[in-house]
Amino acid sequence: MRDLANRLLPRPVVRTGRRVWNTVRRGVGLGEPADPALADLSGDGDWKAAGNAIVLWTQALCGVSKQAHVLDIGCGPGRMAEGLLGYLDETGRYTGFDVSARAIDSAQSRLGADGRATFIHADIANLEYNPTGTLPGHAYAFPVPSDSIDFAFATSVFTHMHGRDVDHYLAETARVLKPGGCALFTAFLLDDESRVAMAAGRTSHRFNQRLDSHSASIDARTPERAIAFEDDWFFDRLEASGLTLDGDVHRGTWRGHAHAMAFQDLMVVRKA
Repeated sequence: MRDLANRLLPRPVVRTGRRVWNTVRRGVGLGEPADPALADLSGDGDWKAAGNAIVLWTQALCGVSKQAHVLDIGCGPGRMAEGLLGYLDETGRYTGFDVSARAIDSAQSRLGADGRATFIHADIANLEYNPTGTLPGHAYAFPVPSDSIDFAFATSVFTHMHGRDVDHYLAETARVLKPGGCALFTAFLLDDESRVAMAAGRTSHRFNQRLDSHSASIDARTPERAIAFEDDWFFDRLEASGLTLDGDVHRGTWRGHAHAMAFQDLMVVRKA
């Protein structure tokens, strides 16, 4: 049903419906975002649970210390920042950037007084989240120095970007990570398993609008609503950027798994 609505309904209708649904969820205690008006920019579910999850991932998958400098790629209105700022000690640092000015304004108003946190608006063009943006994604330099970041992450970010921009973001991640630094990425990956699951109707999304040889979307009119990538292409671009996949991909529940670490496919990568 969700996939059908995404494919058939205009985006304003989808977003209005999502806000109504989130209001109902909050009313029965199933999620409490810090700013309900921005729920469409931060994903479904409970903010506190999301913040706790990223802290657990940083510890279990990357061994991030409390003194780390963290880069949140596509930070939204600060959903993950709340958990991370609770984990980092007084010497830790958090930098987040996002294409949505509304999201950055919200994060800044709630969390900007914390001297460890910096929130930056990246005016990148994106049909889904910033249609009037002035910069293409492949021209944006991450707002931190080279070799300065201990841990970087992009959750539900590449799912709204075209391949050329993803390729650039991977290279920028490698540039800003310290040698041996760790990153977490989520994405919708196309492989034999996910294709079979899509054909059988077991997935949350059906990526049947081909964009090119390595990517597909759920919506030909606004591809950035949700984009998936061939896993071989994604892994090749990781390697070309100077990043190495650390262990197996944690396949997500979107592909019909009853139990998984995350909704999207989750990857742990390291800089050589």
